[in-house]
Amino acid sequence: MSVSFCSFPLFADSQVFAFTFQGNDCKLIDFMQKRYFPFLSTQEVMPIIQDRIKLDGKKVTTDKEIVYHKQRIEYTHYRSDEKKIQIATSILYEDEHLLALYKPPHVPVIPSGKFFYTSMAIWAKEAFANVELTPLHRIDLETSGVLLFGKTKKARSVYQTKFQKQEIHKLYYAITTNKPKQDHIAGDLVPDTDSKIFTKYKLIPTEKPTSRTYINEIASLGKFFHLKLTPITGKLNQIRIHLASLGCSIVGDKKYYPDENLFLSWIANRNKQDLLAKVILSRQALHCQSLAFHHILANKDVCIQDTTTHWQNLCSYIINL
Repeated sequence: MSVSFCSFPLFADSQVFAFTFQGNDCKLIDFMQKRYFPFLSTQEVMPIIQDRIKLDGKKVTTDKEIVYHKQRIEYTHYRSDEKKIQIATSILYEDEHLLALYKPPHVPVIPSGKFFYTSMAIWAKEAFANVELTPLHRIDLETSGVLLFGKTKKARSVYQTKFQKQEIHKLYYAITTNKPKQDHIAGDLVPDTDSKIFTKYKLIPTEKPTSRTYINEIASLGKFFHLKLTPITGKLNQIRIHLASLGCSIVGDKKYYPDENLFLSWIANRNKQDLLAKVILSRQALHCQSLAFHHILANKDVCIQDTTTHWQNLCSYIINL
């Protein structure tokens, strides 16, 4: 059900983010520019740092300031820092305990970096005027599909536990460049120390794998392949890493594109045209189609499907390429 939302400002128009810096010592301005202001010049970022940043409780006055491993950073973030966007969502399921929404691509679930008010977690609290409303699982930034929220503390406790215990049956769709030659992928996900992308992970075989995905169905989609998948575990980037390990990268996935120099070049130059010429889509073609589980609090079985046409429209676009 598509509805109009009227945002209610539950949160102040400024937030202080306090965190411990994890990483190699570097210039503070370089770190802040990369994390929060990638499209601003050094000259534009420095006044913001002087006005809003504290290192170990002290104001920053010079662009030569170094941030050290485990040093405390406090950053004041304003609602006006974020571009106003219309989150095109729909209600897929609702009762007194749970709410399921369609999550569009390019909208984060959890606040991070330059996204706070425009994350699904914070936006939903304000859109539904319910400070208890909380996402029960995560979906990658560019992934779309069913996102389940708990409306109360009790629902949050019960259903986050069900996700952790793998008692929620998840069905995902993906479009890949190549056809997978196996229907079961398992192993451990570990940092890819050979990669120049410091957030990249890889799959390694183990006797007791901590990640597992099944490929249920494969269909041709023009020159690509449409997959139906069941991820048993829910590790960060799991499906993307699993498919990349088979040489079947997801269409639009920049980080796990076979030539990682493309991703590095995009991060450095933000040349969207060169990027799209190779990865085809501005988003990764990955989608959470449904969640099925026994609804303990309502004593019934529930299967929440994405009933919007967004994924079908994407497939129609892909098949005509």
